[in-house]
Amino acid sequence: MRALGYNIIYFIQLTRFFGLKVAISICWKLSTSSARSLVELDIYKFKNIIQIRKGTSDLPIFYQVFCDLQYDLSWFIKFEPKTIIDAGANVGYGSLFFSHTYPQARIVAVEPESRNFKQLSFNVASNTNIKPVHAGIWYENGPLKIKNLQDQEASFEVERVSDPSEAHFNGVTINSLAESEGFETIDILKMDIEGAEYFLLKNNPEAWLNKTRCLIIELHDNLHEGTSREFFKVMSNYNWVTIVRGENIVCIKQ
Repeated sequence: MRALGYNIIYFIQLTRFFGLKVAISICWKLSTSSARSLVELDIYKFKNIIQIRKGTSDLPIFYQVFCDLQYDLSWFIKFEPKTIIDAGANVGYGSLFFSHTYPQARIVAVEPESRNFKQLSFNVASNTNIKPVHAGIWYENGPLKIKNLQDQEASFEVERVSDPSEAHFNGVTINSLAESEGFETIDILKMDIEGAEYFLLKNNPEAWLNKTRCLIIELHDNLHEGTSREFFKVMSNYNWVTIVRGENIVCIKQ
């Protein structure tokens, strides 16, 4: 009965964003597919078919983005975002939401884990304003690897490697990424990087915070104790309006 109740809630929430007909189609495909199947959705709000890998973290994240609308900032942002960095893009649902909501924005979607990145690239393939980047956000440029490949698809942590031959991908700073894309400001920086935010906050965060107009961040004190303490200490140096959206803290610069 609890599962049925949740499904009814999801259906109602999906209707808000997609409309009744599309919500029925999505719920039907999800409910009639097997537990670990690959579900394809052809939705008019997106420019190509997107996929959900059932039995992974894809579906909960899909619900967070399109049911809970955790990235819907329309009531709070008083400007039109033109530059967006999606740090920890996973399979691209957040980037797709931003692309639909802010069609004039250029979006850089950064994801370190190779299977997630492959799925991200598929999901955003026809969105010319979304650029997938296979890398990990870090406080300095250099080789990184995934340290917990056995974990769920939305829980991968990165760490430095001393031997470049052990690297799975490159680590990039927010500043170097913004500079390479020609972003003088970052209108929205969404950051869900599974604990790496602790190291960014400890190592010259002003370098990227000074150019960030809106920060959406999920903090992971469970991975690095003191992350929230560092976050609020750093953020106190700026004039922000702060709200909570689901698992995220949203800070909008005044």
